Amino acid sequence: MGRLGLKFPTLLVQVDLGVSKPQGLPYFTRCGGEGFGLQAEDILIELYGGRNIRHGQYKMVKCEHRRHRDILRHLSLLRYLNAMDNAAPVEECQSDPLDVARANALLVSLGRPPTLTEGSTLPPFFHHLFFWTPHPPDKLGRDGHPKVGGLIPDLGLPRRMWAGGRLAFHAPLRAGTPAIKRSICARHIRKEGRTGPLAFVTLRHHITQGDTLCLTEHQDLVYRADPDVDAPRPIAPKVTLDARERREMRFNQTLLFRYSALTFNGHRIHYDEAYARDVEGYNGLIVHGPLLAQWLMIMATENLGTLSAFSFRATAPVMHHETVWLCQDGTDLWVEGPEERLCMTATAEVM
Repeated sequence: MGRLGLKFPTLLVQVDLGVSKPQGLPYFTRCGGEGFGLQAEDILIELYGGRNIRHGQYKMVKCEHRRHRDILRHLSLLRYLNAMDNAAPVEECQSDPLDVARANALLVSLGRPPTLTEGSTLPPFFHHLFFWTPHPPDKLGRDGHPKVGGLIPDLGLPRRMWAGGRLAFHAPLRAGTPAIKRSICARHIRKEGRTGPLAFVTLRHHITQGDTLCLTEHQDLVYRADPDVDAPRPIAPKVTLDARERREMRFNQTLLFRYSALTFNGHRIHYDEAYARDVEGYNGLIVHGPLLAQWLMIMATENLGTLSAFSFRATAPVMHHETVWLCQDGTDLWVEGPEERLCMTATAEVM
């Protein structure tokens, strides 16, 4: 049994070959390898930009030939991965001056005084106001997000949600001081869930000011198929903890619009109610997951002090017309929706 390696600008695939099919395409019997994108039981994905090299039992084949695209179509784990047509850079690098006025605009939108000046420490998670990546209209998907295929691979699923994240705060981010953000796609994988196919993407971001690493963030995204109107709706988990503090929180269309504008988030589920209802199957506008996480970080900072780390996970959506409660018990935080629905969980660590 031989081995075949396909190497091209964004993908390295290594599989075992069995017998050839009558049409001349190889029959893939097993695949594996632990690497940049997926786990050992999956195809090895790497962001790679080199030439094909023949070495030992590895036979390298150039990807430009149409036959090799057909070969990839026979790999079930790759049937939705359009990596050859959507080359992604190993690293995306952006710079931003961290405008004080924009940060104060978010404070005002949250009902707080605009107290930041040049050199002030930004509140945790305010970095999402910056490092915009504008795209022209023809580069946007139906949902208003930039089309996948750059930093985020195309995994063949149209509905995107922010699933959660993990942040490590190494040093203060200063308002009005230029910063650099470096991002990579650390992991992407497609699975079958109880409600259909799912794809999970983790982006890793490093933000520096000068020579100082200020923040490391792992951003978890989930992609889903369009909703099946006949399928039963998933059952949201229930709150099981007792809160020492609860803060009532209400949202409205104006706040969602402002937050979308300040973060340059074009996702239509946050401002286009007809789209959210008719296309994505929600019964209202969706409150941004990062906005819920922002409120939990503010609560944690006020009660615990300066954060050194924070992690959060969305468990159920919140609609713009719903009342929720921000809850805390020590370093555990969560968002409770109507009927004790658990909408988000979080854990804080302090300096």
